[in-house]
Order: sequence, then structure tokens, then C-alpha cells
Amino acid sequence: MNAPTSTTEIRNNLRLWYLQHRRPLPWREDNDPYRVWLSEIILQQTRVAQGASYFEKIVQAYPDVIRLANAPIDELLKHWQGLGYYSRARNLHETARTIRDQYNGVFPADYRQILALKGVGSYTAAAIASIAFNQAKAVLDGNVYRVLSRLYADSTPIKTSSGQKHFQHLADALLDTTEPGLHNQAVMDFGAMQCTPNQPDCTNCTLSMYCQAHQTNQATQFPVTIQPKPKRNRFFLYFLIEHNKEILVQQRGASDVWQGLWDFVHIETAQHPVDSFDSITQLESFASGPFVIHNTYQRKQTLSHQVIHAQFIRCNCTYKKQIASNQQWIPLDALHRLPVPVLIDCAIRHFYT
Repeated sequence: MNAPTSTTEIRNNLRLWYLQHRRPLPWREDNDPYRVWLSEIILQQTRVAQGASYFEKIVQAYPDVIRLANAPIDELLKHWQGLGYYSRARNLHETARTIRDQYNGVFPADYRQILALKGVGSYTAAAIASIAFNQAKAVLDGNVYRVLSRLYADSTPIKTSSGQKHFQHLADALLDTTEPGLHNQAVMDFGAMQCTPNQPDCTNCTLSMYCQAHQTNQATQFPVTIQPKPKRNRFFLYFLIEHNKEILVQQRGASDVWQGLWDFVHIETAQHPVDSFDSITQLESFASGPFVIHNTYQRKQTLSHQVIHAQFIRCNCTYKKQIASNQQWIPLDALHRLPVPVLIDCAIRHFYT
């Protein structure tokens, strides 16, 4: 059964638009699956403008999957610093090792094998399979949701399990199976550049004659989303404890944010600011006084589901205490070599630059 004329015309118009307007992104220099995979992992939670510079930095450090697999995880986390969502970097490293060990360093070409890789979901697997291996798999990301929902004036809520299945069906039906990689990139670029979230350029849109939302002057009403839950507020009291040009740091565990990264010893409190007497009491659990408190600093970081309110207290201690297995005393000038969350990097820059 042939596709309806309008569907064929939409595909053709998207293709022509893309060939004229596509973004010159560094991972589009070729269809190497390693570069496609790396770019898609970076862009899972990152804007293209920011992700491009990280992509180039990581590719320069690790030109192929074998060198990425052989790299120490702390080294990769340091290159990743500032991108956030650090589980992506850990999954990236684990997947590189899987490709090295199970596939002899050759990226698997089968969609199901790609989907089975750590950190690879249906969208990323479809992007790799279509762009690198020309397999007929339609991608579904935020840009594609927006284009499809407006094109068909579809009020099905996105970011729900039923909505994902519904829009995946629409994406599959629209897919150009002869050039799936080009088509997928065309829809994504079209959503990012033309069919934008706010103030889409409907007047000069190559799909305006087919777009049901435009025909009813409702483009900005789509896509329909369900209001997210309010973010959780958390309050961290950090101690930057120094002794003879060394500082006490600790590596974060697997049960909370910033897994595997380094920060300073701290407690979680009910709110800020914390009473100064209570601060000294908490300090004594990590080091022995008397203490000399130099200065303090406050900063906030917003994550996907929570907001971290951090208060930092920098001080000197007279004696070191026995420390936990995840803690270390390191030279102050070694701080910049640790992979740390952005929040901690800001504190380091504030106190030590």
C-alpha cells in the first residue's frame, strides 16, 4: 500500500528543507556509528550548542571506541564535567568496554543489539541504526513530538507511556524508509530550527499547507504536556576542611546524585542557613579543633527533579581525624584534577582562584 499523497509530499518537503538548512554539526562529517552514538548520548540531556564542544573534546581525547574503553573512568568523568547527568558518562564507558570485549571493537549494526547496550534507549538506538546503518527506524525526541503533534493537531499528551506509543506510530508512518537517517535528521532539525517551541515561523514553513495546528491557528497549543511534579528542595552544608595545605574530599556513592564524582564532606540539613554553633559541632565529626573559619559561600543548582541549596564553610583544622574509606586528604593544588559536579567546581573557583 502506497503512502497518501500528503505524506509523500511532507517527506519530500522535509528532505528538501533539510538539504538547504541543515545544521553543520561535527558528528555529521560522516556516519561513523561511534561518533553518532557519542553525539546522541551527549545530546540526551544537553543542548546542541553546548554538546558540540564536549563532543569535539571527547572525540579528540578518545578518537575511537577502543581508546574510550581503555580510558580510566575518572579521566572520562573529568572530560564530562559540566555536562551533568553523569550516569551518561558511566554508561558510555561501560558500553565502550562491552563493544571492545563482546564485539571486538566493532559497533554492532543490529537494532536489537544496539538497544541492548547500556544507556541506549529506543530513541538513541533508532538514531544510530538509521543514521549509521540506514535501517528503517523512526526516532522520537522532543523535536519530533512537537512537529508531529502540530502537523496533526494531536492532543495526546506526550511524555507518557501511551503518548510515546501513539507518537511512535505516527513517526513510523511518516518515515521515509529509503533514506531513514536523512529523514530522521530532517525532522529533528526542522523541529529545532523551524517548528520551534515558542514563536514558530509558520508563515514561512514548508509544511504549513499540511499542518492542522497552523490551519486552526493553534500551533503554540501543541504538544500537550502533563504538568510535572514540583522539584524537591535539598539543603547541603559543606565543609572545606584544610590542614597544612591539604583538603579533605570524598567520593560520592551510588545511592544519590553525582554518583562517583568528588565533593567535600557535608551534611544534609532541613534548611539554610545553619546555626554557627551547630556548624562547629558538625565540623568536629570530621576533624579536631580549634578551627579557624575563613569565609562562607552559598550557591544553588537546579537538577531534573530537585534543587540543591548549598552552603560552604571553609576552615582550617588543627588535627586530622580517622577518615572514612570514601574520603581522602589531597594537596590543595590537586583539587582541579578531580571530576566534580558543577556546584563543587563553582565553589573551588570561588575559594581557590
